[in-house]
Amino acid sequence: MPEEIENAVTDKTKLIVLPFPNNPTGAVMRRSDLEKIAEVIKKHTAKLLSSGIKKEDFERIKKAVYGKSMSVYNSVSSTANVLLGFILSGKDFFGYMKELETATLEELNERIAAHFKEDNSSLSVAMPKRK
Repeated sequence: MPEEIENAVTDKTKLIVLPFPNNPTGAVMRRSDLEKIAEVIKKHTAKLLSSGIKKEDFERIKKAVYGKSMSVYNSVSSTANVLLGFILSGKDFFGYMKELETATLEELNERIAAHFKEDNSSLSVAMPKRK
C-alpha cells in the first residue's frame, strides 16, 4: 500500500485518508507499512516547503477565495448568516476581507512553513490492541 499511495500523490493532492480502523473486512495495516506511509507524507510535505506555492496558483486561489467571500452578498439570508457567524465568533468580517485583499505570497509561504514544522505536526495512527 505505501507504493500505491506514493504513486497516487500528485501536486494537487490535498488529503490522504486511510480508512482501516473500521474496515468491515477486518484488515489491519502492518506497522512497517504505516511507517513507510509516514515517510511518503513527510517527503511530499518537504517538497511543498522547499518549493512553496507558485505565484500563479496563489493569485488564482486568492481571487477565488475573495470572490467566494463576496458571494455572500447574493442574498439577504446568506449575508445575515455569515455576518452573524462572524459576530458570534468575535471576528470582524470586514477585517477578514481586508486581510484577504492584502495577503501576499511571502506571508502565505511563511505561514505554511510554520504550520508544517515538525514540532507543530503529528501523524496519528490507531493500532489494535494485541491480545
